[in-house]
Amino acid sequence: MVQTWQSGSGGTHTCPHCGAVYEVRVEHRPARDQDDAYCEVCGELMAEWNDTEVPAFKLIHKPEHPPSDEDNPE
Repeated sequence: MVQTWQSGSGGTHTCPHCGAVYEVRVEHRPARDQDDAYCEVCGELMAEWNDTEVPAFKLIHKPEHPPSDEDNPE
C-alpha cells in the first residue's frame, strides 16, 4: 500500500458530459500515480493524471436529466 503524505480538499468538479457534481479530495503521495476517473452517472472520462497529487471523486449531486444515448448520436 502506498503511504499517503497528506490530503486536502480539492473543491468540486462538474462532469463536462452530464453535469454531475463531485466533491474532490487530493492526496499527496510520495510516488507518482497514473490513473483516470470516469463519471458514475454517464460513464464518460472526467479526469486523467500522472502525478504525486491524486484526486479522489465522491458523487454529491446527480443531474436532474442525465444525457441519454439519443442526445449523443454517433
